[in-house]
Amino acid sequence: MYESILATLREQRDKLQMAIDALGGPTQKSETGAKPRKKLSAASIKAMVEGRKRARAAKLLESQNGGEKRGARVISAAARKRMAEATRQRWAKVREQKAAEANSPRVVEVNEEQPETVEQILQNV
Repeated sequence: MYESILATLREQRDKLQMAIDALGGPTQKSETGAKPRKKLSAASIKAMVEGRKRARAAKLLESQNGGEKRGARVISAAARKRMAEATRQRWAKVREQKAAEANSPRVVEVNEEQPETVEQILQNV
């Protein structure tokens, strides 16, 4: 009994699938069963091509160097000394500015007229 119901349902499913394929629905698959490819813009295709060119050039350069990648960049001792001296000068300037701010007199305004009542305080607020 169940077999006949299943056979009927499968036949109907196959008919529906054939109708969907014939109409070319939004989920139509290619002949191989794979999903259709997305269409790419010209800019994205150009970016992909440029990326491949860079990768190929890097591989070629690496093969010309005997398969070794370029090592880390090295800073000369003289350049390192110049950088350290410039850093010391920057921090010395910061310390001078902080010391000048700490030593400068602070100006505080003092109001000679002190309010005597709560109402006067609230009026000034």
